[in-house]
Amino acid sequence: MSLWEETLAFKEKHGLFFHPLHNPQKRIIDIERNDRKCPCWPGRRCICDQVLNDCKEKGACACLLFVTREYLIKWCYVDRNGRVLSEKERKLLIKKREKNKNEIPLH
Repeated sequence: MSLWEETLAFKEKHGLFFHPLHNPQKRIIDIERNDRKCPCWPGRRCICDQVLNDCKEKGACACLLFVTREYLIKWCYVDRNGRVLSEKERKLLIKKREKNKNEIPLH
């Protein structure tokens, strides 16, 4: 099984997603060329055991190859229904969240 096939199987098994701003196939090719070493953490081999811990703690693995659904929602890549947002929609949602965060509640 190729690293790409392993990566797809791992992603599906654990309910993870690829980061929308990265090309996962290119990233996997780079990892294969580097003897399966993680590009961000020397000493780790991809797919490493730390991926699930990173995703659980931070919503993404160290090199942002894998992310969780919650990460995608938090950073406005998808809406709460899982629909992928256009860049325009994403920017509007980020502005709306910033505005709401800066408003002082009147209690």
